[in-house]
Amino acid sequence: MSYDLSEHRHRFAVWAAARAAQRGFTTVGNLRAALESTDIRKSLALPETFQSSVAQFDKLHAGWCSAIQAFLNDRSIPNATYGRAAKLVAVYLKATVVLGDACNTPVVTMRSNYPLHLTAGVGRGVESRGLCARRR
Repeated sequence: MSYDLSEHRHRFAVWAAARAAQRGFTTVGNLRAALESTDIRKSLALPETFQSSVAQFDKLHAGWCSAIQAFLNDRSIPNATYGRAAKLVAVYLKATVVLGDACNTPVVTMRSNYPLHLTAGVGRGVESRGLCARRR
């Protein structure tokens, strides 16, 4: 695999997500393996993921969190809760989507209830507040 911007963004996002979810829990390596055991990266590479409905994206999100929790439980890592998995997914999404090319797509602009804080009511009658990172 070549080391390009996509790979760099993925590695940074995995590290940031693992560090955010790690706090006295387990190693970055275990959290990296758990996140990479899902299809999150593959799903986020598909344009149709960002055109999905809220319900469809909720299903993807729940699947990623459940898979991460199961991966950690299978390795007998204590305190592998759905909440910790959701934190891992949330930070990964922030680093890959908000800082990525898909930041103004419907799935990002309609998600006001995830703990992502990507938007504040966007998609529910509120104007976009410029979610993309500024590129220089």
